Amino acid sequence: MSSLHISTLFGNAELTQALLSEGHNVDVSLQSLGTPLHVAASHGFHSVAKALISKGADVNSTRDEDGSVLSVLFTTIKKLCNSRESHKCACGIEYGHAELSALVKLLLESGAHPDVATPEGVTPLYFSIAKGDVSVVKLLLEHGADINGLKDSGFTPLHLCLQAGGSIELVKELVKAGADVNVPNFDGVTPLFRAICDGSTETFQNFLSASPNLYTRGPDNNTLLHAAAQGQNANILSTLLQKLDGHQEQDVDQSSIGVDTTNDAGETPLHVAAQRGCVTVARTLLTHGATIDLKDNASSTPLIEAISHGHDEMVNLLISQGANSAIVREFRFLRKVGDARITAILHKGQDNSTDPIRVQGPGDQVWEEYTIEYQFQ
Repeated sequence: MSSLHISTLFGNAELTQALLSEGHNVDVSLQSLGTPLHVAASHGFHSVAKALISKGADVNSTRDEDGSVLSVLFTTIKKLCNSRESHKCACGIEYGHAELSALVKLLLESGAHPDVATPEGVTPLYFSIAKGDVSVVKLLLEHGADINGLKDSGFTPLHLCLQAGGSIELVKELVKAGADVNVPNFDGVTPLFRAICDGSTETFQNFLSASPNLYTRGPDNNTLLHAAAQGQNANILSTLLQKLDGHQEQDVDQSSIGVDTTNDAGETPLHVAAQRGCVTVARTLLTHGATIDLKDNASSTPLIEAISHGHDEMVNLLISQGANSAIVREFRFLRKVGDARITAILHKGQDNSTDPIRVQGPGDQVWEEYTIEYQFQ
């Protein structure tokens, strides 16, 4: 181990400065520790790091840690994001979040690249977002971190933010910095689509200021209205419908999307609402003119979906709004023997037999035909 590594390891800025003045190699590297600057970064020694940088230490050098190549900046941020209170190193010197924040700022101001990624494609910005550290995110964005950089999975920082729980403070920072809410990941999910599926009103409201494409489609050709039904948020749905209506009145040149637009399965947003039993969403769709008896590709209507998923209140709403109950005779419903309710196993009748059905299901479960208990008008 070099003398410079030892002085750095003990956080001794004066000794480090003296060694540098004697001409010691500022970037001398050890396989296990990296350069002295890596050592200073991994321990949060701001004054030592400053001395090293003043003598030309490479702020973009890398080292191997647990099989992953980390830059000096990433090493510091990793320590920072895991630091929520002051700690003492083995030599008794205290360091904490404030000292580490100052070190991150020093590195960035000294030319550290904010987007240097690990071999796995993780950048300092991705890591700090995953850790929910708003202060680090702000520092990185202020120094040019790529706000819309794609990870190998096709995730942008905004995708990752939502996946990590969608801290509204982080969402606001990313949107303010220009995060694109319309970029799809490899599964075809945009941050806008994800936020609506999650039913997050506050996130959705923030996205409205970021030029959202309300005509975007998600997986299986689902519209944002399908997403709102999945997220079971009538407020988001109402806002979407109002904005879509406004676009149509202005003759906006977009593919038409409305309450009866279907996905690849032929399902309307009302089908999705019925599957989830969300009465407020279904009522909103019906108020905006949703056709109550449209059939999907399997000839199932919203009423059939509500029955098969055991949503009594939804069934009552649809019947009260004029759903055709005669369609029920075209289907046979099965439930597990001994269960009091339908368990979402639905079979379309293939013959005219009136004999009851008993079948062996997964895990030796026995299923039997279920006679609908709802009293249709």
